[in-house]
Amino acid sequence: MKKVLLTFALLVFCFVAIGQTDKKPTLISETVYILPKTGMSTQFENAIAQHNNKFHPVGSHHAVLRRVEYGDRAGWYVWVMRGTYASLDSRPTSDKGHDDDWNKTVDPTVERYGNIGLWAYDEKLSTGVDIFKKSNKYIVWAVDVKRGKSKEFKALIEKLRATYETMNNRAFLVYTNQIHTAKSFDVALLWNLDKYADLDVDWKTKEAHEKLNGVGSWEKMVEEWMTITEDHTVEIRTKL
Repeated sequence: MKKVLLTFALLVFCFVAIGQTDKKPTLISETVYILPKTGMSTQFENAIAQHNNKFHPVGSHHAVLRRVEYGDRAGWYVWVMRGTYASLDSRPTSDKGHDDDWNKTVDPTVERYGNIGLWAYDEKLSTGVDIFKKSNKYIVWAVDVKRGKSKEFKALIEKLRATYETMNNRAFLVYTNQIHTAKSFDVALLWNLDKYADLDVDWKTKEAHEKLNGVGSWEKMVEEWMTITEDHTVEIRTKL
């Protein structure tokens, strides 16, 4: 019996790295990595744009395309469909011409399909969504949290969220991985980026953090980050 309970507890942890208590529908983003054929990036982008306009323009199945500029999968694209778990059940299907359109217009430009993921938006831990919507690019950190350290990680993120909220010029969005695998990351952190030159400017995050939490709190946070996370990977993406 104890073994069964332990297995159940681990499954719960795998699906919810930080933990969400809202009873309203979870905001879900389904992500698909796609690599276009060599020399067909423009055709691929145009085909996706036409497909999205036809089948995913607005609402519960709204879809967008992002290009990975830097990171391990630079040159790949990420197709993102937004909605809820319920909207996954009502997504466009073959009987409405969706699959046929994809197969005839998009698939001929595709070299390879990559990972498919489900990410839940954590509204309580995020801030600056309106700022993010206006950005041209964004930074993604995919973070692997150590087992048993989700509570500490959430507390750290709450302080970062409060920091960026006081700055009022940076978006800080948090998503949790809903489909855990042995090699997957637990949490995605997103920051807005208007131009690459912004990476060469001091965002004054440390000062804002220490104004809220005291002198030396930034270094303490960095040290804690190193003890409660396994690793993270970074991507910079362009919105198309």
